[in-house]
Amino acid sequence: MAQKITGNMAVRDLIVRHPGMRMLLERLGIDYCCGGQHTLKEAAAEKNLSLPDLLDGLDRAMAKPAPGRDAARDWRSAPLEDLAAHILKRHHTFMKAQLPRLEGLLIRVLAAHGERHGDELRTVQGTYESMDTALTHHLLTEEEVVFPLILETAASAASGRGDEVVARLRPHLEHLEAEHRQAGRELQKLRETTSGYRLPDDACPSFRALYEGLEAVEQDLHEHIHLENNILFPRALVGR
Repeated sequence: MAQKITGNMAVRDLIVRHPGMRMLLERLGIDYCCGGQHTLKEAAAEKNLSLPDLLDGLDRAMAKPAPGRDAARDWRSAPLEDLAAHILKRHHTFMKAQLPRLEGLLIRVLAAHGERHGDELRTVQGTYESMDTALTHHLLTEEEVVFPLILETAASAASGRGDEVVARLRPHLEHLEAEHRQAGRELQKLRETTSGYRLPDDACPSFRALYEGLEAVEQDLHEHIHLENNILFPRALVGR
């Protein structure tokens, strides 16, 4: 029997059990990755939402099938190597393609629209450059250090060396989670600077592509962080 959704349920627990809820929470601006430890009641209060309306919307969303095979997959029980491979293939590949593309768009849009929208665009550029540098290093650390250690935890559990590997892994995960929180703050700053990626009346196609791309990066990174903070990392620490 499915657990009833209540205001006392943590946002992260809701998303772990019902990944199809992500799009609804994205639309409402509710953080389910870095701030996922908050309850639905707290999240509703923070966003000035009616808790009964939020719970009703979640109940309706739960009745609909989640779009796509990966969105519907229960990553709580999938092999750790499958989840790690999914993050690498879907999220790392996406981010590596988008980061340089958006950097180039930012330069072009600032050159074309700097006279009228320079203050906003220069703030976006500064925040984006900081996030780009941090994320590039973050992805490399996951690929070369953390994910191999995570796979080693599962392999070493049967041999009795699991505790040793977990002790090596734990500080890396704490560092990555701190970087996730910083990325969350930068995403929020980008959203606030752009008034929710609202385009000016004189926006050209490149301007539109830039803001659409930044919003797509936001959504992908939210899902990426959720999968790691709420599922992959906790499971790795127990070796399964």
